[in-house]
Amino acid sequence: MPQPVPDIHGYRFDDVEIDLRRRELRVDGAIATVEPRVFDLIVTLIEGRDRAFGKDDLIRALWARPVSDASLSQLVYKARRALREDEQRRFIETVHGHGFRWLVEVRPLAGKVVALPAARPLRLVAPQADAPDSHVPPAPASHRATTRAWMRPWLATAVLALVVLLAGGLALRHWWPASAPAQREVLVLPVDDATGESALAWVRDGLPGLVVSVLDQMPGLRGVGSREALGNTSGAADAAQRRRLRLAAGTDQIASMRLSRAGPLLRLDLVLEGESGRNSVALFGAEAAPLALDAARRIGEWLGGTGAAQPAAVGGPDGYFAETYARGIEAFVNGRIEVARNHFAICVERRPDLAWPRLQLAAAEVHLGHNAAALHLLADLEQQAGALAPAQARHLRLRLADARLGAGDTEAARRGYDALRAEAEAAGDSLLLRFAWAGLGRAEAAMGRHAVAAQWLQRVVDFDRRNGDRRREALALADLAALAFLQGDLLAAEQGLLRAGDLARQQNLPALQQRSLSGLAGIKLTQGRHVEALDLYLQALPLARQQGDVAAEVVIRAGIAGVYAAFGRADPAERHARRALDLARDNGLVTEEAQALGASARAAAAAGDSAQALRLHGEAAERFERARNWPLAAAQRLLLARRARLHGDTALLARQVEAVEALAREHADSPDLVVLARAVRAQQQLQRGEPAALATLEQARAGTNSPPAGLRWRRLLTIEVGRFALTQGDVPHAGSVLNELDPAHSDDPDVLHLQRQWLLASDRSDVAAQVQARLDRLAAALPDPREDDTDSSNQ
Repeated sequence: MPQPVPDIHGYRFDDVEIDLRRRELRVDGAIATVEPRVFDLIVTLIEGRDRAFGKDDLIRALWARPVSDASLSQLVYKARRALREDEQRRFIETVHGHGFRWLVEVRPLAGKVVALPAARPLRLVAPQADAPDSHVPPAPASHRATTRAWMRPWLATAVLALVVLLAGGLALRHWWPASAPAQREVLVLPVDDATGESALAWVRDGLPGLVVSVLDQMPGLRGVGSREALGNTSGAADAAQRRRLRLAAGTDQIASMRLSRAGPLLRLDLVLEGESGRNSVALFGAEAAPLALDAARRIGEWLGGTGAAQPAAVGGPDGYFAETYARGIEAFVNGRIEVARNHFAICVERRPDLAWPRLQLAAAEVHLGHNAAALHLLADLEQQAGALAPAQARHLRLRLADARLGAGDTEAARRGYDALRAEAEAAGDSLLLRFAWAGLGRAEAAMGRHAVAAQWLQRVVDFDRRNGDRRREALALADLAALAFLQGDLLAAEQGLLRAGDLARQQNLPALQQRSLSGLAGIKLTQGRHVEALDLYLQALPLARQQGDVAAEVVIRAGIAGVYAAFGRADPAERHARRALDLARDNGLVTEEAQALGASARAAAAAGDSAQALRLHGEAAERFERARNWPLAAAQRLLLARRARLHGDTALLARQVEAVEALAREHADSPDLVVLARAVRAQQQLQRGEPAALATLEQARAGTNSPPAGLRWRRLLTIEVGRFALTQGDVPHAGSVLNELDPAHSDDPDVLHLQRQWLLASDRSDVAAQVQARLDRLAAALPDPREDDTDSSNQ
């Protein structure tokens, strides 16, 4: 029977008073300003002062989701500071190896008498997915990674925005890759969640990922996620449907799970079916993740895969580690990569001895562009690869290839993917073969072998379409679209990105949506449609910020800065360029830092600071060279050459000519470098007053008649040919160039400036004034949303 007790509305101790109704903390009679969670921590410790709280108990009570121990320690520090603890005044005690305890006597402040339960236990809030304050603290620092294209301000952005679709590795390309067939294979379906509780929304995809990970550690067993083998598959299926799914996946067994409530407990019904029969069990417990661990162990016992993955090896009896990992899987497969990364980082922080969370953290780092961090995480595992389970060893090799490709070590990545392809073909493992094809396609594209890359990527599209995996099909279509861009087929590229974007919206893949928008913006820039490009970039930016995709945010901001700079809008250009550069440097993104430096140079030029623009373009060229992106490095040096010519700096111009021609000699198979070397030589000839300068530049433009160099540089060189012609007094030649560029239907500032100069040279100043007025109207009409550029949602 509940006993009548006073209605406690506060507590008093020492010179501190807590008012529960007003949620106020007073110290020495003055109200102390504290965060809501700090207030809750103090009250929780006071109300449970007869016990010592474990860290996990406090985390569940205060956050309702996994966070790192460091977050709790920071909260305790703030509470102690608010209470003005010192050597003489100690209220909160650290219980080493366990948690925290309240130390001093407390006098409750009572009001009217009410009936309450005799005991008032700590209220442990069930974890919630996507709570309003669902930001997960960043991982420890140890897990982080430590162009204006010459005369066209947007070129590097356009190219890099498209190329990043290939080299960057899009979200959800794979989340737990297949390995060669083991003795027994188990297809694990999504959980059929009958609880209807939003706090358990993560179990559908999270628990199967946890089960697969545990099965992969057991001798003779291999777990297969249904997304891997079948695309999106419902967890609710009857026996006949499950048999069809198992046969479609080519596995020996299929596991299905149903989660429901049994009073205050959770009930997990597990069914394992195969040709040899059917096993089932009902498991009961207070938390979902430990039930999934029990389910994996039951499957292992039924199939004879015992001897690995004991309770201590998968996170302990409370399941905190297991739930954190499962939440990470759920976030990863649903495109919330930054959230997933932080969950996996917590797992690695707690259990640095385990391979599987480290592998998943590396996968998230690769996706976010933190390739150096991923390689660091994988280095230790590579040394002990012989001790890993077969699935983990293959996962390690795939992640290493991904990270090396992202870091610019393209040849090593290609060799890694090719070895996986041969292994998959020998073993008949179609899913591993699919991942190897995708990797080979991206690697070959990065090496400039576009026709070969297209063949590999088309195999991937066909595989995904045949298996009904619309999510991966969208990713593969985006890869093919990026490749079409590099091959000069703008129509195919635009259609592919539009299709990929539609599928991304249907499948709720915000990461792919923003990449599709960025790619489309790059195409619009290539077509000279700057206003449309800016609109697409501004749509993509919040998606990148929401996903915590730092690499994408840098590229998008660089593109935005380039458009503003082209129209002479220096303030927004500098703001976005500065933020892009800060993000790139803070996250160790070499290629993106080069891109941001180029954007900063364009912004400086728009502000009239030519010396700063020259310095920044030089730094951008060096960074592109460090990232082994030779064409964009040459483009930056070509811009330096042009500016040096305009400033009369013969020595600086000569150094750029020498550097670009050296790159062209070293990479003689690159059509881009051949074109750029001729263009930079033409700059030097024009500076010397040689009549052959225009012919040399026309020769460079002729080299763009076939892709991929045609797409990257033809429009740029066409504009520069017009400028050269006007400089040398050949007004008719400049007019014919303008006819090609069609200024009447363009909002490209470079084209309109060239048209204005040609009109002035043709003694048509009245029409030239109309063109200038059009430029001014376009610049004034550009949107300039004043969002907070000093912070980012991923920080």
